[in-house]
Amino acid sequence: MATIEERLRVLEKEIGMLEVRRGPLWEGLQQRAEVQAKTVYGMGELGVLNSGKAVAWVLMSLGISEVARNKKLDIYNRVRQKIWGGV
Repeated sequence: MATIEERLRVLEKEIGMLEVRRGPLWEGLQQRAEVQAKTVYGMGELGVLNSGKAVAWVLMSLGISEVARNKKLDIYNRVRQKIWGGV
């Protein structure tokens, strides 16, 4: 099973934001995504990207515009297929 960092790395690569991995911004994003998934969405560590809401939250943390909601869903579906093989 992929870790949170591995899943977020796939997501970053998919949306072309590899620069986010640098320094405290990356660490803060990873921590916020994990806390958000565990508390708000009631998911364990491995469920962070299991929910469209969690993925949308992570994308918003990366600074993706609110206008891009449909694109977020497309990105989420492509990333989900890459990680879980379309499960």
